[in-house]
Amino acid sequence: MSSNVLISKVVAQHVHLRRQGREWRGRSPFSELNGENLFVSDEKNFFHDFATGKSGDAVAFLRALGLDEGEARNRIATIGAA
Repeated sequence: MSSNVLISKVVAQHVHLRRQGREWRGRSPFSELNGENLFVSDEKNFFHDFATGKSGDAVAFLRALGLDEGEARNRIATIGAA
């Protein structure tokens, strides 16, 4: 994975994110619950979904959406090349 791709750019391909201080917030793509349950930190290169407990880096986010690891890494590389 390209280390210079911000996790917020990866997540923003799937979720509308809103800046809140240094972090980003959005609605969980893994849950039907209303509200901003998804937390994304570029500083920590980390996401956490409070609705489902899923968390991790950009690869983990894409894998949680159903991509395999190779597809996830290719998608991140594509975002980094854009």
